Amino acid sequence: MHKLPIAATYANVMRFAFGRFFTTLRLTWLPVVLLLAVIVAHFGLQFWLMGVPFPHNMANADTPFGPPSGLDMNLMIANQVALFVLQLIAMSAVAVSIHRVILFGDTKPGVWLNFPFGATEIRFLAMGLLFALMTIAVILAVVAPVVLLLSGGDVVAFFEGFGTKEKVEELARGGGIFALIAAYIAGWIAVLFMMVRLAVWPPSIVATGSLSPAEPWRLTRGNFWSLIGLFILVGVTMYAVMIPFGIAMAVFMFTHMRDLPAGQIPPERLTEMFQTALPFVFAFYFVLIVFVTGVTVATLSYAYKALKGIDAKDPVAV
Repeated sequence: MHKLPIAATYANVMRFAFGRFFTTLRLTWLPVVLLLAVIVAHFGLQFWLMGVPFPHNMANADTPFGPPSGLDMNLMIANQVALFVLQLIAMSAVAVSIHRVILFGDTKPGVWLNFPFGATEIRFLAMGLLFALMTIAVILAVVAPVVLLLSGGDVVAFFEGFGTKEKVEELARGGGIFALIAAYIAGWIAVLFMMVRLAVWPPSIVATGSLSPAEPWRLTRGNFWSLIGLFILVGVTMYAVMIPFGIAMAVFMFTHMRDLPAGQIPPERLTEMFQTALPFVFAFYFVLIVFVTGVTVATLSYAYKALKGIDAKDPVAV
């Protein structure tokens, strides 16, 4: 078992994030662009399903918009599920590509259209689903006993009355609401512990080809607070890097809105602002996703190599 060198690992992450940004960009731009296109299409479909007009329809209030039958909840749910699955597919391809660069030095020189999706990406996607199920299971394991105790065994009736003012006041008087909140917070603390202990599960899957969480659980033993410290350092750095982008976005919006009349924005001006801002917003989120993904994956990969006692520049033995 190796102790995580926080400073050295952080330095390796930043060195990769800034020094290999264009390698990350070359290997990830295609799935990221497709992901952003899917997100735009997703919100467009959501607006259509809710009968909300797009900006280019706002100038003509009489333009019919939305499905003839009104809001279709089944289509909205299917749209959300489809977006979630497509996000997992795209981010699995992106993450595996970056992990392979750090773990094996597999930079795929000359490759510009990179969207692999094979056995490793499928395992990666399965890991994401398992993480979600494990999170739900951990929270339920902590919260369910409290709910059973407060409900007297009648969970259905408990939740049916939970939204009423009388039920909330009754729980508050008996201290039940505080017990429920405490259990919920304790559940998320348990989830945080699990997530940190399994933090290097993603690079472990890429390195070993195994979906088992046994190796990451073993490697992170005794390194919980070291990993927390590394994540805080990386998180603060990412926020510091994002500040100029946020300022640029604010300046852009102020420049285009400062001469608007008070009150309601004219529909034609809203359309103009939307058309002008869309390319800028798209480019902003594209660069942001590429950078943040590169930093996140590099943090996990370099932590994995350090915990295995492998030098940051050496490839992981297959």
